[in-house]
Amino acid sequence: MGIVLDEDGFAKTSKVFPGNVSEPSTLEAVVDEMLLPRPRQLRLAERKLTVVIDAGIATEANLEILRAKGLDYVCVDRRRVQDVPEGEPHVVHDGPLLG
Repeated sequence: MGIVLDEDGFAKTSKVFPGNVSEPSTLEAVVDEMLLPRPRQLRLAERKLTVVIDAGIATEANLEILRAKGLDYVCVDRRRVQDVPEGEPHVVHDGPLLG
């Protein structure tokens, strides 16, 4: 499923895509489909967009596709994260995005 939310978290448009396919291979088609001009008052081109994806789709090739399209993204890092000590807050990453 693809869904476009506005800055307040309200759904602006959505679409259910076919299942039983390899998720990493579908990202570009889903993003392109979701960014098509819509008849309702959805003006995506005027806004800075952020794509949220899970680790199963966050291949390096897909992240490069998002970068090439000028899109920001949020995803789970596929690499193993260092052990984080319990208790006190701990900074895992501080600085510009990797990649």
